[in-house]
Amino acid sequence: MKYFPLCVRYFDKKEGIQNFVLDFYCDPNEGSKSIFNRIKTIINENGLSLDNIVSYSADNAPVNFGSNNSVFQKLKLINENIIKANCNCHVLHNTAKFGLKKLDFDVESLILKIYSEFSTSAKKVSELKNFF
Repeated sequence: MKYFPLCVRYFDKKEGIQNFVLDFYCDPNEGSKSIFNRIKTIINENGLSLDNIVSYSADNAPVNFGSNNSVFQKLKLINENIIKANCNCHVLHNTAKFGLKKLDFDVESLILKIYSEFSTSAKKVSELKNFF
């Protein structure tokens, strides 16, 4: 099953910036229509309006931000002022993933060697923790 958190971030005059999880649901269907319909339902159930959404943030998959049939495109049909807010963590992850492919050595082998070095010694682990 694929898990989908739906969160809102808003500004309150008294409390400042607020973050709130509206729902955290399971859905085996990862299509843009299913995701969009669920967002719309949850927004409505919480007394909110898609007209008030300023931005949409999700991972950078085509289902979310593709140019033809994505969740973002469907949201834009309802609210033309919505802006795309790509997930910086995914951008960073993808950059590292593709950058690592250009290295002349096997990163997985390096990680396994580092793990092997530290996994058998509590003293080395303690020194590593102090280092960090």
